[in-house]
Amino acid sequence: MPHIIAELNNNLLSPEQERQLLNILHNELAKEPSVDLDRIKTRAVHLSSVLVGNESLSDNMLHITVKLLEGRSIETRKTIALSIQNAAQSYLQEQSIQQCKVTVDIVEMISATYAA
Repeated sequence: MPHIIAELNNNLLSPEQERQLLNILHNELAKEPSVDLDRIKTRAVHLSSVLVGNESLSDNMLHITVKLLEGRSIETRKTIALSIQNAAQSYLQEQSIQQCKVTVDIVEMISATYAA
């Protein structure tokens, strides 16, 4: 617990770039005082087929789900979502990837039903 799941196009990043992105997301979440770095689990899920918007838009996407145990305020969750989104967007821009929709969702896990 916490979990970071980055869903992205198969060909969006090279394996090295993907690993760098995951490290950035992992460390960005660790900046949150209520998160223990040693407990974060970060992974990528490759998507072979993606559609974004209409035909005039690029079909590149990066959707990041952050799963946290319940109890954090909406403001804290919003701050985490924005910091993760900004970190991902900055990294993609550094890699000259301009046309990529980056979204983040914070999901609360229920501690009574989460087995670790």
